[in-house]
Amino acid sequence: KDDAASDEEVGRQAIRIIREVHPELLVVHLPDVDNTGHVRGVGPEYREAAERADAVIARVLEEAGNDATIILTSDHGHIDAGGHGGAEDVVTTTPLVVGGPGTVIGASGEVSQADVAPTVAALLGLSRPTHATGTVLVGLLDTSQSSRDEIEEAHAQTAQAFFGRAGRVLGGEAHDAASFERLQDAKARRSALIRLPLVVLALIAAAVLVMFTTRHLHGGALITGL
Repeated sequence: KDDAASDEEVGRQAIRIIREVHPELLVVHLPDVDNTGHVRGVGPEYREAAERADAVIARVLEEAGNDATIILTSDHGHIDAGGHGGAEDVVTTTPLVVGGPGTVIGASGEVSQADVAPTVAALLGLSRPTHATGTVLVGLLDTSQSSRDEIEEAHAQTAQAFFGRAGRVLGGEAHDAASFERLQDAKARRSALIRLPLVVLALIAAAVLVMFTTRHLHGGALITGL
């Protein structure tokens, strides 16, 4: 967007905050790659924006120093023409790189974006975010097995409480992410069934309108209306 801060400006402000505030948690969002992808698609300009973002990240990491734990990720990718697309792999598959104190070097695997928030909370020594739906990635935590077990148990209790409340709001019972998703799907199907008669009535009204407009009750008018 024209009024959005550039990656360079965001990077400068991030470095200033690190120097002046020394935050426990700093979230840095670089917008240029995403904006370029939406406007220009995935081409030379997109790659150039990614290279510039990489340089900004390097400067922020240098300022943060070796005592900082770093998490790099993206919310989505882009189709070649630009934009979110749908369920394409290039859109739904994003990187997650974690490093620094408190993390295990060399750990790898596929995770969900929903797992990032509870994992950040665990790294900060905080309780699980109340509305988080993911799981804490204990395999990334450089701590004892007993501590991992305690973290998992605490997160499991908070998650179960959340899913229980959310399930009741949806008119059912949920104990985990899978059962919660099933309730969401069921609600979506019910909503679609409720809207179906309204859609049918709208189509009939359009067909009747065309018939009266053309003053002829024939198949062509009906097809045009539908």
